[in-house]
Amino acid sequence: MREILSAAVKPEKRVRVGEALSAIGRKIGLTNDDFAVFESVRDKTPAKPLGFD
Repeated sequence: MREILSAAVKPEKRVRVGEALSAIGRKIGLTNDDFAVFESVRDKTPAKPLGFD
C-alpha cells in the first residue's frame, strides 16, 4: 500500500525544479559572481501577511 501511494505522489520521472535550474545555469555558464548580482538587487522587504477579511 505504501509503495503504491509513494509511486503516485513521487513518480520516478518527475521534474525536479532545483535540478532543472541548476542544469540551465551550467548550460549557459552562470557563475557565482553572476548570481551575486541577483542577490544584490533582490527586494528584501518582508511580504505583507494575507488578510482573510
